[in-house]
Amino acid sequence: MIASLRDPTIRQQAIDHLRACDPLLAPVITGKPLSFKAPRESMFTHLLRIIIAQQVSVAAANAITDRVLELMKTTASGTGAEHLVACDREQLLSCGLSRPKYGYLMDLAEGIVEGRHRLGRLGGLSDDDVLQRLTAIRGIGVWSAEMVLMFRLHRCDILPTLDIGLRRSMERLYGLDDQLKPKEFHVAATEIAQPWQPYRSLATRYLWAALDGDITY
Repeated sequence: MIASLRDPTIRQQAIDHLRACDPLLAPVITGKPLSFKAPRESMFTHLLRIIIAQQVSVAAANAITDRVLELMKTTASGTGAEHLVACDREQLLSCGLSRPKYGYLMDLAEGIVEGRHRLGRLGGLSDDDVLQRLTAIRGIGVWSAEMVLMFRLHRCDILPTLDIGLRRSMERLYGLDDQLKPKEFHVAATEIAQPWQPYRSLATRYLWAALDGDITY
């Protein structure tokens, strides 16, 4: 069985490891516990939320997502892929979706309905295999796939170096140059995070929480 941070025993092992291996991170791992709830929505709805959240604030993403889901319920009587396909384009755009995001969501929904996108049994795949399957979907990049691994599957050792929140928190805690190029930051962050393995996901969650409070997708 693949390890999951939803397991309280594994989570405590991770906390103990992180506190012991990084004296700068240790003080961050205090305060309000993080949320590791079992998913209540379908994988489709989870991906819909992640696509909408790309490059917008959390508040804006939540508002747009709520409007899209309400439109789906009102006009198509549900929140599955087939219900999104049944919605009117202009009404979806009026929810606040950009045209590219509308295209990504429709490609996702149509691919599920037509059987091109296989989202079942992702939980049994390795991290690399999940990344490969999800990034084959238009509009799902590495960051989005990593969010699925962290928040849907609760995988233990994901370090999303493309995430701006992680970058800002590591700059503040470890004194990294805020002018580093993305590849340079990836190298620096990966080196700092090497002792965190195999629990880099939990370290990331605590660094996010230190910056903005707990984040969920």
